[in-house]
Amino acid sequence: MDAVPLARAHFTDDELAAWSGAAERLRDRTFLTCWTRKEACVKALGVGLSALPASIEVGCKSDLRAVGVSFGMGRCEVALQSLRLPSDAVAAVALAGSEAVRQARRRFRQP
Repeated sequence: MDAVPLARAHFTDDELAAWSGAAERLRDRTFLTCWTRKEACVKALGVGLSALPASIEVGCKSDLRAVGVSFGMGRCEVALQSLRLPSDAVAAVALAGSEAVRQARRRFRQP
């Protein structure tokens, strides 16, 4: 996988450093962990890629964290957790409250 252009375009500086610093054998998994975490956050808010992935710091570790998504003068939080699956699959789940979804959709003008 040629993840370099995608990582440079969509990862934060800290995420890019964590990904590029990962051992070679773990780089693909580290990339996919970060990417699926970003996807989970924007899907939980219902805004898709209207929210720029590089503006959302999710990290490259499979930890549980509250992720702040900023937009204009607003900010909302999403609870994020990567899933440990019995295979090589990579997955994450994010939960956002109804008020966070309303705020995000209003900002990103989603119906």
